[in-house]
Amino acid sequence: MKQIIIKAADESMQAVNDFIHSQIPSDCDEMILNQIDLAVEEIFVNIAHYSGAEEAEICCDFAVDGVGTGILKVVFCDGGKPFNPLARPDPDLTLSADER
Repeated sequence: MKQIIIKAADESMQAVNDFIHSQIPSDCDEMILNQIDLAVEEIFVNIAHYSGAEEAEICCDFAVDGVGTGILKVVFCDGGKPFNPLARPDPDLTLSADER
């Protein structure tokens, strides 16, 4: 897998996208590319805004399986504080959306 270590900050988002795009074939369907971009942005922005990490390591690999299906694997690692959404209490659904 190819990897980069990058500052965990909003201004690094373009470099993250450029790195991911460099691993994807140039003929990738635009709709799929947009979905990848959205997922990558959500993960990286969460790291940059909430983890407290100064850097993030991003590993990426693209391969084609035995039947010709392209498989993109992207792994994000950071040294920030862990977050487990399952450990949070369930929201009080009797409250209005504004109150929640």
